Amino acid sequence: MTIEIHTMGDYWASDHDERSELGELVHRAKDLSDQAAVAVLADRFAQFLDTIASVDAVVVPMPASPNRSSGMLGAIAGARARPILERRNATVRLRDLAPTDRPVVAKAGGYEIAGSCRGVDVVLFDDVVLTGTTLRHVGDLLLAAGAASVVGVAVARTRRR
Repeated sequence: MTIEIHTMGDYWASDHDERSELGELVHRAKDLSDQAAVAVLADRFAQFLDTIASVDAVVVPMPASPNRSSGMLGAIAGARARPILERRNATVRLRDLAPTDRPVVAKAGGYEIAGSCRGVDVVLFDDVVLTGTTLRHVGDLLLAAGAASVVGVAVARTRRR
């Protein structure tokens, strides 16, 4: 089953090679650990979540690669976050690969369900998405673990530069 993926907006401006306002917020939150940007994204995410998911849905943040540290997604997800997902392996960034090579690398990330999601509606949450390969792979793992439904949400859609 293919999961539906929603984004809150675009990372890059559509008409030139600069970050959009949303992309700048993601950059500040993720790369600069700017807590003011995290707070703005948390407010926007809460409003966005209300438009696409039931009030009972839980948010499962995608874990950062073991060679990168980030609690940003959990902070943005807020009280509905349920960190039941673990990632065992670091991988190359998918944005640097051809689309046909991405599924193998997503599987090599060693994602594991580390808690119960049986019968739960899940919002799988990530910061940026290019093609959705990893969200779809992990969404399939959640469904196989008994999630009632899985919807993917990324703060921003990016593109190859």
